[in-house]
Amino acid sequence: MAVPPRRLQLIRPCQLLAGAAARNDDTPTSEAADASSSALPLVSERAIPVGMPVDLDLAQGHAYVVSITREGRTGGLSVFDVTNPRNPLLKTTLSRPEDDGGTSVRARGPALYIAHERGTRVYDISRPTDPVLLRTLPTGELGTWMVFVEGDRLYSLVPGAGIQVHDLTDPLNPTPLAVVDTPEDAARGGPEDFVVDQGRVYLSDALAGYCVLDITSLADVRLLGQYRPSSLGDGHHSAVGHFEGRHIAFEAGERPAPHIRVLDVTAPANITKLGEFRLQRSSSIQNLVLRGNRLYVAWNQEGLRVLDVSNPSLPREVAHGHMDSRPQNTVGLHLSGDGQVYVVDATRGLLVFSET
Repeated sequence: MAVPPRRLQLIRPCQLLAGAAARNDDTPTSEAADASSSALPLVSERAIPVGMPVDLDLAQGHAYVVSITREGRTGGLSVFDVTNPRNPLLKTTLSRPEDDGGTSVRARGPALYIAHERGTRVYDISRPTDPVLLRTLPTGELGTWMVFVEGDRLYSLVPGAGIQVHDLTDPLNPTPLAVVDTPEDAARGGPEDFVVDQGRVYLSDALAGYCVLDITSLADVRLLGQYRPSSLGDGHHSAVGHFEGRHIAFEAGERPAPHIRVLDVTAPANITKLGEFRLQRSSSIQNLVLRGNRLYVAWNQEGLRVLDVSNPSLPREVAHGHMDSRPQNTVGLHLSGDGQVYVVDATRGLLVFSET
């Protein structure tokens, strides 16, 4: 029988109060100029046979795409062989009551983790084209909204109930470690997304703003700081990187007129905004991936956008995913390291772009 995880209370040092609401809205703003942005070739496109696709991950030469139930189409898990990115081959589709999709997916070794309304689902993908559901990790009445893997830990974001942490020494048998409380405002149901980097959780929350938690010791979790923008409600996803000794976060919005905020989170008790990046049209941002000085953005109806962030305060668009005139709704994003960008489009399915 699994040992129930310890629930950890969030410690709020009183010295953070002054910096918690820090903001600086008088910052540079960049806008895209398509004329100076090169088009990345679309090398392949495949429809997803179930539900509405929302996320993907790659493992062992295969793309695992999760879909949610939408407009009468039951969600599910679709597996593509992408060893030849120009010709992805659909190998398996699971769409049953026990395999009816999810909102987020991550792989580690022989295991695949899917965020689902019933909890965090654990699949054995030792045979890549034959995923086997092993168990569902219970996360409460609202299930799991998002999963994230870093090192030997699995993080499951539970709406209104914090982040469950599991040890992945045995990836197919996650062991519960703790439940990390999110800030009080976030506990009311506002958490949207998070990333983990060097012992810190960077949490985007519609109510609490952008929060930085120290989880170096799960027995002593601390809220290091919060950034509260002048208009709450649009925080959704972020990516964190290191630039000349500074920790920089790029946070994206999901709601009307979204944009990318550039935040200096080096000193979390005094987070400052360095800049912004906007598009002329309004379209939600669903995902960000940072690789070196390039920020890849899944920008819904604006498609795939690639920004040069070598000067973090002034992001500059340098490339975009070339699309034809058909509708697009870009939501999921993965960089494989093989020169391809894998995108999940809620309207069109699995898209593969070449970076050259």
